Amino acid sequence: MVAVAVAAASVSTGRQLQQKHRRRSGCTDDRRTAKRRASSLLLSWIVWLMVIVVVGGGGLTTSILCWIQGNRTVSDEPSSSDIASTSTTNGTTRSPGTTATTTKTIKTTTTTHDENQNNNHFEDNKHETLVPAAAAAAVCPVLSISDLSDDILNPTKGSRWVVTPPQGGDLYLMCCQSTKVPFSILLHSAWAPIGVPHLLDMLSQGYWSHEIPLFRCTDACQFGLSSNTTWTKRFDDSIPDDPLWLPTGPEHRLIDGLARYPKGVLTHAGGGPNTRSNQFVLTLKSNKFMGGGSPWEVPLGEVVGRKSDTVLDNLYNGYGEKGPSQSLLRNRGVTKDVKEQWPLMDYIQMCEVVDSRVASQQQQQQQQPIGKRY
Repeated sequence: MVAVAVAAASVSTGRQLQQKHRRRSGCTDDRRTAKRRASSLLLSWIVWLMVIVVVGGGGLTTSILCWIQGNRTVSDEPSSSDIASTSTTNGTTRSPGTTATTTKTIKTTTTTHDENQNNNHFEDNKHETLVPAAAAAAVCPVLSISDLSDDILNPTKGSRWVVTPPQGGDLYLMCCQSTKVPFSILLHSAWAPIGVPHLLDMLSQGYWSHEIPLFRCTDACQFGLSSNTTWTKRFDDSIPDDPLWLPTGPEHRLIDGLARYPKGVLTHAGGGPNTRSNQFVLTLKSNKFMGGGSPWEVPLGEVVGRKSDTVLDNLYNGYGEKGPSQSLLRNRGVTKDVKEQWPLMDYIQMCEVVDSRVASQQQQQQQQPIGKRY
């Protein structure tokens, strides 16, 4: 209101000046009068413009800001294509416009939270990137059972073994990725009808998708305790023993120059009858002392492939019996102290079954009659 009054007074003053000038000069049409009239009119318009700015400036500024903010809001809203691409991955809903990287970050944070609740896991391993199964399998020495020769599928006495192992049964080709090199193991269910299904159960439930330290390596490597104590405790229950099929006693340590346990054989670790659980042993060299009567030392399978010797020779065994203790790994997992104190210790990063051959199905295929040719 004040601004309007000022504007009105200014206009009135301008008109009074015009009339006063006209009375003095007595002429209203000369050029000087026209210029003064134009100047007075311009002054009036300027005053009115100032009134408009003062009275409506706040609203004008607000309108401009709202217009700008409105444009920003519209530009940040998801388009119809973004809304259509909203998906749920691994139990995490991805918001419109959110990338797959964001989803992965959320998943990693959740895993870290769970591990912090369960144990003092080493910080670097909280964010460990698991090796994709397909990527690990692609670099394994053997990917198909069909690529293996018959003497590997059905070994007999004389080549590697002091006796002929149990024949038949189901075969499972397991691919493992280590910190050194990948390797393949052929599991024979006929060799250990209880032990092999137990190992397959661990594989199917994801136990071998976490780092497993090879914590005691001499002529053989002992492993199986997970870097995450939650997994170790989940598979800590023992299973019954399998029947022994290797000859026992000191007199059978060497037969015809062959050691009782060949190089590259996988077996359970144990400490007495029916104590097999989540620990295993892999022979890095032929061993004449193993299998001498210990009920847990029943072979599950053996490393296969042309590069098997290279695989076993590359695993680090310099710490020998002085690696991390079982109690340390069982109670705390792989901590920062473990990483620092045994920096050269190797790990199995993941294992999976890449091929299988079920004996019952194979027998059915062989027994099917061949049709007559006409």
